[in-house]
Amino acid sequence: MRWGRALGLVLLCLMLALASTNCGKSDESAADSTPPSAPTSLTCTSPCNAATRTFVWDAATDDDSGVDHYLVTIDGGGAGNLWTILGNVTTYTFEAALAYPDGIHTFEVKAVDKAGNEGTSATLSFICDTTPPTISAVSASNSTETSCTITWTTNEDAVCQVEYGTTPAHGSAEPASIDFLSSYAYSYIINLAGLTAHTKYHYRVRATDMCGNEALSGDYTFAVDTVAPVISNVTVSGTTETGATITWTTDEPATSQVEYGKTANYGLSTVLDSSLVTTHTVNLTGLTAGTTYYYMVRSRDTTGNECTPPHGTFVTSP
Repeated sequence: MRWGRALGLVLLCLMLALASTNCGKSDESAADSTPPSAPTSLTCTSPCNAATRTFVWDAATDDDSGVDHYLVTIDGGGAGNLWTILGNVTTYTFEAALAYPDGIHTFEVKAVDKAGNEGTSATLSFICDTTPPTISAVSASNSTETSCTITWTTNEDAVCQVEYGTTPAHGSAEPASIDFLSSYAYSYIINLAGLTAHTKYHYRVRATDMCGNEALSGDYTFAVDTVAPVISNVTVSGTTETGATITWTTDEPATSQVEYGKTANYGLSTVLDSSLVTTHTVNLTGLTAGTTYYYMVRSRDTTGNECTPPHGTFVTSP
C-alpha cells in the first residue's frame, strides 16, 4: 500500500506540472493555424542600373499570434528555392544586384507569424540593366549653308541629343538638355539650324536608355557648305627663264596650290598653302628656259569643297 500511495503521488505531481506548463503558453500561439496576410504596396526604390536594390513594403497583418519575421527570395532562390530570413522589418536591400544578368527578375516577400504559419507571398517584377544602348548608322544629310539633318538608330529605346560645334569639344547641343520624360525611340532625326555658312562642324550623339545607362558615339564631321569656290581671273605673269607667277581669285576664302608640268599630266605641284584667302598668288621656280608648261590652279574652301578649272599653258623665256 505504501508503494502504491507513493506512485499515486508521483503521478499527481506530474499531472500538475504538465498543467502548469500549458498554462504558461500563449493560448493564441498554441491554437493559431491562420497564416498572416500578404505584405502590400511592394516597391523597388532603386534605379534599374543600380548596384544595389532596395525593396520596401507595408507590413502584413496577423490578428492571432502576430507577425514574427519575413522571408524574401529573388527568382525563387534558384533550384533550391532558398529564402532569406529577415527580422520583423519592412525593407530589404539586395547587395548583389549586378550578379543577376540583364533582364526581368522577380522579388518575393512573405510573412511568418509566431506560430510558424507562412503567409502568401507578395511579388514584384524588376529589371536589371547595366548595358548602355548601342548607337549606329550615324549620318549627316540635307546640308545647307545654315542647317544640317542628323540621323541615327539605337538598339533599344532611348532619349538622345546631338552635341555639336566647330571643334571636337563641341559646346552646343540639340536639344539643349535631355528630357527623360519625353518619348523614347529607336531611331532619331534632329535638324541643326542657325549654323554658320562655309564652316566645318564636329558632332556626336548621346543616348540614354530607360534605366539611365548612357552611350556616346564617336566624333563625326559635316560641312554646311556643299558648293565649291568659284575660281576666276587666272593670270600668268612675271615669266622668266626659270620661273613664273600665277594669280587668281575665288568667291570665298580658300587654299592655294598649283599643279604644273611639261605635259598635260602635270607631274609637279607646289606646296599647299592652307591660308584661307580670296586673292591667290603662287610662284613657280626651277623651270626650264624656253619650255611650254601646263598648269592648273586648285582651291579648297574651309569645308573641303574643291574647284579645279580647266588647265592653261605658258612658255618660259628662252
